[in-house]
Order: sequence, then structure tokens, then C-alpha cells
Amino acid sequence: MMKLACTFLALIGAIAICPNLHAESLYEGELKQLTEQHERELSAAVDPINHRYSDALEKLLRRATQNNDLEAGLKIKNALAALNGGPAAGSSSELSGKWAWTSGRVLSIHEDGSFVVDSGEGKGRGGTWRWEKRPKGEFTMIWATGNFKDTMTLSSDGNHITGANNKGNTVSVDRIKD
Repeated sequence: MMKLACTFLALIGAIAICPNLHAESLYEGELKQLTEQHERELSAAVDPINHRYSDALEKLLRRATQNNDLEAGLKIKNALAALNGGPAAGSSSELSGKWAWTSGRVLSIHEDGSFVVDSGEGKGRGGTWRWEKRPKGEFTMIWATGNFKDTMTLSSDGNHITGANNKGNTVSVDRIKD
């Protein structure tokens, strides 16, 4: 019993001596909250501006296409891709390639914003993907069947994808090297 009491007192003493450790984590937590709030507010302010710009670009693209101005059409498509965080026409995508997906499936992600299951369960199924926050590696995959939407993040080295779908299933997959 005496040993337990001494251990307890030693623990309380250590906590009292090291208040800075606890204070740092409080400040770090507050910094994280402030940063997240800042990003939400910036997004809320910018979204309506980007939406108007996107609508105007879509209309301009239709006019350029109707008048067979292919060069202007390509520039407009690239502006739309840049606005939406997607790859510009003719550029490579960090996501494109083959991925060792869940349940033994191999999934191919294509630069054109599509993906398909190459082998394993669900072969031939697929859908579309788009960048949400490209600088952070965040993208969304929408499956054509099953009403699945995956919210994903590409690792900084481009070899791992992690995330979850709207059903709560988590995903952690690796790029297949050719």
C-alpha cells in the first residue's frame, strides 16, 4: 500500500513539475482550430466567386466550340481544370496508374478523370474522380454503381492513397509499380 501511495505522489509531482508539456498541447490544439476555421472561412468567401467564374468559362467554352475556335477552347478547358484543381489538358496526373485496391482488386486511375476496376471483385466497374484540394492531395471518387463516394488523400510521395467512403469504410492502398 505504501509503495502505491509513493508511486501516486511521484506521478502527481511529475505532472506539477511539467506544466509546459500540457500548455504546449493546448496551444497546438488552439492553433489547429484557428487554422481550420481560417480555411473554412476562406473557402466560404471564395466559393461563390469561383462558381461565377466557372459558369462564365463554361458559357465561353460553348461559344468557342460552336465557332470552331479549338485553340481558345483548349485554353478555356485548361482554365476550368485549373479552377477545379484538375489536371490541365495534356498534363500528367499524379494519380494515374494502377493501384492495389481493397478485396484483392486492381484499380486503374486515368488522367481523364475516370477509373475502372481491372481485376478482382467488381471487374469492369468504375466511375469518375476529381481533385478537391490538389495542393493537399485531396480528391473524390464517385463510383458509378453502389452509391459510393470516396474522399481520399494522395500521399506526398505519390505512392499511397488513404481515405474513407460515405458508408464509413476506410481505404489504404498502394501504387503498383510497373
